[in-house]
Amino acid sequence: MAQDFVINIMSFGFRKGIPEGAEMVFDMRFVQNPYYVEELRPLTGNDKAVSDYVMKDELTIRFIDDVVDLLKNAVPGFEDKDRESLNVCFGCTGGHHRSVAVANEVYRRLEELGYNVTLQHRQLEK
Repeated sequence: MAQDFVINIMSFGFRKGIPEGAEMVFDMRFVQNPYYVEELRPLTGNDKAVSDYVMKDELTIRFIDDVVDLLKNAVPGFEDKDRESLNVCFGCTGGHHRSVAVANEVYRRLEELGYNVTLQHRQLEK
């Protein structure tokens, strides 16, 4: 893997539209929503309680495993096409809980594998 190739990970809220430049978009609205748990609602996917809630579902873990495998298989093809980056976006309704937690976990795993990765949470930066 080329060290100058960058995988840009972004979380976002579908309410505000799909990010410009998104090349792979994953919809996290199938994951149980922490928004409906009163004590989790004011938190974000950056908080351990929300992340734990999202990650407790085996379906979420299998999904993340699959996305990481997909990226491991796809990145060499993008690199072979002289691409410099790939924009991978995870969305949920508001962009505060599920998409943030999943984006964080995908980022963590890819970084652990040695990829050059960036992370941005569009709705949390506003």
